[in-house]
Amino acid sequence: MNFRPSKISSNSIFITLFVTIACFLVSTAVVQYRLRTVETVALKIETIAAPSLDYLTMMLASVKDVRANTATYIEDLSRGNRSKNPEDKLIELRQRCDNYLEYDLLPGEDAFWHTLRKECNSIQSSVKAMLNNATLDNRNLANRDFQESVLPIAVKLNETIQATILHDVNVVRSFASEVRDIRTQSFEMILFLNILVAGLALLTGAIVFIIMRRHQALMITYNQLANDRLQELDQFAGRVAHDIKGPLATMAMGVDLFQNSSSKSDIALAIKSVNRGLAHARQLIDDLLVFARAGGTPAADSRANVAKVMQEINSQCKPAASERGIELSIEDCPVNLEVACTEGVLASLVENLVFNAIKYMGSSEERRVRVRIQANEETATLIVEDTGPGISSELQPKLFMPFARGEKTGEDGCGLGLATVKRLVEAHRGKISFRSTQGLGALFTVEIPRVLKGPIYA
Repeated sequence: MNFRPSKISSNSIFITLFVTIACFLVSTAVVQYRLRTVETVALKIETIAAPSLDYLTMMLASVKDVRANTATYIEDLSRGNRSKNPEDKLIELRQRCDNYLEYDLLPGEDAFWHTLRKECNSIQSSVKAMLNNATLDNRNLANRDFQESVLPIAVKLNETIQATILHDVNVVRSFASEVRDIRTQSFEMILFLNILVAGLALLTGAIVFIIMRRHQALMITYNQLANDRLQELDQFAGRVAHDIKGPLATMAMGVDLFQNSSSKSDIALAIKSVNRGLAHARQLIDDLLVFARAGGTPAADSRANVAKVMQEINSQCKPAASERGIELSIEDCPVNLEVACTEGVLASLVENLVFNAIKYMGSSEERRVRVRIQANEETATLIVEDTGPGISSELQPKLFMPFARGEKTGEDGCGLGLATVKRLVEAHRGKISFRSTQGLGALFTVEIPRVLKGPIYA
C-alpha cells in the first residue's frame, strides 16, 4: 500500500504559496508605481507650477508698478516737471515675463502663454512709443498714448495674468486631488491584497493542517497494517514450521526403518516413506514459492488467449474429475477473447479453482463442476461453480488467508491455493469473490481486465 500525500493537497499548497508570493510582488509593484506617479505630480508642482505662480505674482506687481510710474510720468510731464523714467519697471516686467515663459507649460496653459507673451510685447512697445513722444516734447501725443494704448494694455495684461494664475491654481488643485485619489486607491488596493494574502496564508495553514492530520491517520493505518502483517507473518512462519514437520517426520521414520531393517520389503517401505515425505516437502516449498511470487508486478504487455487456456485446463483436469466420478464441463469460450495476464497466470488461477472444486467435492450425491466465461467491453469474468458440500461459515471470513483450511478432509495441501489466486488476481488489477451456502456448493467469480482485439464472438 502506498502512503503518499494527496496530489490535490500538494497542488493546493503550491498554488496558494504561488498566489501569496504573487500578491506580495503585485502589492510591491503597485506601491512603487503609485509612488512614482505621486513623485511625478509633486515634481510638476515643485519645478513648474510653484515657480510659474511666483513669477506670475511678481508680474502682477510689475504691471502695477509700470502703470503707476507711467501715470506719474505723464502727470509730471503735463505740469512741466521731469520725473523718473518708468523704463526700469518695464525692463523688470519684461525679465519676469521671460522667466515665466522659460518654464514648461502646465496642462491647458498654451493659450495663456501665447497671450501673455503677446501682451508683454505690446505694453513694452506702447510705453516706448509714449516715452519717445515725451522726449520730443509732444506732451499731448504722449498723454494720448498713455490713455488710449498703455493703460488699456496694462489692464488687459493684468487680467490675463490673473486668469493665468487662477488656471494654474486650479491645475495645482487637480494635482493635489490626483495625489489624494492615488493615495486612497493605493490604500484600498494594499488593504485588499493584505486581506487576500492573509486569507491565502490561512488557507495554506488549513491545507497543511489537513495534510498533517491525513498523514497522521495514514501512519496509524500503516502501523496497524504493519502490526497485522507482522502477526500474519508470525502465523505464517508457525504454520510453515508445523506443516513442514509432517514430511520431515515421515522421512525420519523412513530413515530409522531403513537403518534398523534388513529385509527388502522393509527397506522398500522405508524408501517409499522417505520419497513420500520428500514429495510432500517439495509440494509445500513449490506452493510457498508460487504464493511469494504471486504478488509481483506483471508485465505491461501481458496477454493470454482464454480459449486456448481453457482447452489445456480441460485436458489436464478431466482425468482427475473422472477418477472421482465428477462431471467437469467447460463451456465454449468467446473467440479472440484475451485478458491482461500471461497464459501461465490464467492457467494457475483456473487450475487452483477447478482442482479445489474437484478435491473437496466430498461425498455429495450430485457431482458436477461447471466453468463459464463471460465478457463485456472491459473485463472477462471466470465463473467456477460446484455442487460440493460448500464452505463453512467459520472458514468463509478467512478463506483467502494463507494456510486457511477447513475441517479435516483427508486431502493433501497446505492452504495456499486460494491465497495465491487472490494475490494473482489483485496483482493484475482484477477482482475475486465467492458465494457459498454450506451443503449447497460454492461459486467463485474472477474478473480480469480484457485486452481488446477484434469482436468478442465470431
